[in-house]
Amino acid sequence: MRRCFCMIFLMLAFFVSSCKKQEKVLTVLSDDIFMLDVAMLFQEKNPDFTVQVTLTEKNKSGIFSGIKKSEASRYDLIAGEYFPDEPLSSSRFSKIELSDNPDFFSFEKDFYQKTKEVAVMYSYDFPVIVGIKGKDILNDFITMDEFQKITLEESKVENGEEEFAFIPQMTAFPEMEFYFMGQNLYSQNNGKLSFSIDGVNAQFQRYHFFNQTIADESSIYAYMRKNEKVDSYFYIHNGIQRYDFQYFSQAKVLSDEKYKIHFISDNSTLSLKQNVIAVNKLSFSKKEAEVFVNFLLSPAIQEYLYKESSSESQALAYKNIHFPVISGITGDSTTDNYVSELRYSNFGDEKQHLKFMNIYQTTMDLIAKDRLKKEDFADFINKQID
Repeated sequence: MRRCFCMIFLMLAFFVSSCKKQEKVLTVLSDDIFMLDVAMLFQEKNPDFTVQVTLTEKNKSGIFSGIKKSEASRYDLIAGEYFPDEPLSSSRFSKIELSDNPDFFSFEKDFYQKTKEVAVMYSYDFPVIVGIKGKDILNDFITMDEFQKITLEESKVENGEEEFAFIPQMTAFPEMEFYFMGQNLYSQNNGKLSFSIDGVNAQFQRYHFFNQTIADESSIYAYMRKNEKVDSYFYIHNGIQRYDFQYFSQAKVLSDEKYKIHFISDNSTLSLKQNVIAVNKLSFSKKEAEVFVNFLLSPAIQEYLYKESSSESQALAYKNIHFPVISGITGDSTTDNYVSELRYSNFGDEKQHLKFMNIYQTTMDLIAKDRLKKEDFADFINKQID
């Protein structure tokens, strides 16, 4: 009898052990709260999987650069904000077999190819101009030259009573984002990548000398100092500026009754910051991780993320909306048509990307320390690249 019970116990132990062996565990490091929802939905559809999501705080460098590589390497997947402080290296991340969906926006495959197939975007973003209704006189679509001309005309600089419609240095929008609107460092020329800093330099000079034709530098900085105790995010909300640049995902959270969004008609690129997912090269579950990636990019989950993040309670809580990488989901044909023409800025290959970022950081440090004039930005970078 005892022997019989022992046999039954061993059989049960073997069965439980077999079940545990069949269970697939995926670990995800993310700065995106909605990744918890995706994990839950994935497990419902795939009961053999357990997805463990570790959330970390957002930082200005994004999760891919802001988290120590030694820490990130412990996870199968990294998902969240990417900013191109450094390239998404093929030495850190594994190639992904992207599902073939004809409804993907063209920028999805563009970004996928530029990262040598090691990363994909799971929501998109791009820069827009936001104005205060009642004071906003801009067209729905406006070029950068038109925007500068109109804001200079709206600014008042007389008798020490300065009022600037827009000062780039007072925007909450990242400085580098401003430089790269519509710009690429590299372009294809007879099958080779050729470097040009001219477009970025034009935006750099616009940023730093935006109001110089109507006011001297001391007046501009005096106006900035007067408002320096106010968080830059609130400049437009407090009426300190009439206009500001923002990410579309954040601008859409603002009240339609108070604010108006303008598309930049001569912009051809997405913002530098994007929501991206990649598979760790050290992962022992690469195939399983790839299943999760394609689940995240499926129409059902893309629609879920958009609807959930754009609901009033979630949008107000997180101030960020996930816009799907698949066309037709939002029902907003104007936005779909606009973003269908956008691409991600071209930083060249991995080596070129890393080299530029090192030179760019050195250049900005020298300018900050007054060891390099802003007017010499392009010449200095060109000499270092050569």
